[in-house]
Amino acid sequence: NQLPWYAIPRKINIIEVFPRTPTGKIDRKELQTKSVAETLNEDTK
Repeated sequence: NQLPWYAIPRKINIIEVFPRTPTGKIDRKELQTKSVAETLNEDTK
């Protein structure tokens, strides 16, 4: 009934607006780059 330690995330990023492709789908590549940039900015503060 419990998750193993490796299945628990270390950080949770809250994203208000998901980046979209021209066809309206979620842009996964852009999402990854934004998540990394936001995490780096938060870590340096």
